[in-house]
Amino acid sequence: MLNNYIMDYDNILIMAHKRPDGDAIGSVLAMYLYLLGQGKRVSFVLDEYASVFSFLPGIDKQGLKNDIDLVIALDTSSIDRLSHEELFKKAKHSIGIDHHPSNTKYCDYNFVYDMEPATCQILYYLFRDSDVLITKDMGICLINGLVTDTNGFKVGNLTSKSYEMVYELSLLGVDVKDICNRTVVMKTRKQFSLLHKAISNAEFLLDGKIAYTYLKKEDMDEVNALLGDHEGIVDMILNVIGVEVAIFLMETKDGVMASLRSHGNIDVMKVASAFNGGGHVCASGFTIDMEMTKLKNKLIMEIEKYL
Repeated sequence: MLNNYIMDYDNILIMAHKRPDGDAIGSVLAMYLYLLGQGKRVSFVLDEYASVFSFLPGIDKQGLKNDIDLVIALDTSSIDRLSHEELFKKAKHSIGIDHHPSNTKYCDYNFVYDMEPATCQILYYLFRDSDVLITKDMGICLINGLVTDTNGFKVGNLTSKSYEMVYELSLLGVDVKDICNRTVVMKTRKQFSLLHKAISNAEFLLDGKIAYTYLKKEDMDEVNALLGDHEGIVDMILNVIGVEVAIFLMETKDGVMASLRSHGNIDVMKVASAFNGGGHVCASGFTIDMEMTKLKNKLIMEIEKYL
């Protein structure tokens, strides 16, 4: 039971991976709200996140408040992917909860279930099996993770457990449709402009089996884009009939960010691993210091091995 690993500690820090997505943020906040309710001296840290997640309960409470007896690392496959690696190393003990197949089990205690569609789903059942009272606010955060990591229940290892989780949290008053609309369906004008640009840049290669598009820094600057405004672009080009793998490249301050998607026949995690990246069979990525056209060509050569 999860409680057996946590309750002996009072000063607890929660963190997730760099460039946190909805599953990372949702799992961090759900764990924070739970431990707060248990009277623990708990805090959490997150990298800069997309404004679409600003509605989540507790997200404005982040900050390091205590010495660290225990760190809980969520949705993060390895130490080097943590947003605050230096804080992780200061902790006396660590727990990791994750669903990435590439997880290196770097914590003292590891709950890694790589067939689950989201860390938030793992957390939900760990809570439930430990007889934890799950509140509506916790449920909102947990559903946020499941919704975003499955792109609105369209991809990932969805099972009957996923829909059971949705049903049970709906009984608590969690509005699943509203969360889907907020995080996956609705787009701002800036997002629409970026999507339009990316579609204009799109190419279909190797008899249409690979879809490729990109955004440069000036594209982002032109519309004054915010963090996360590119979300959904790679999924859009994957949805073209005949496409087996989608590549989306974007210039960032840290290098070129690559997002890879497939329908499952091609393991894009293997492709990403060739560039020191990771993720899942259907969704992976990495960031690298390389000229964009050179990276595009290298990616196509790597993907060809699996077509």
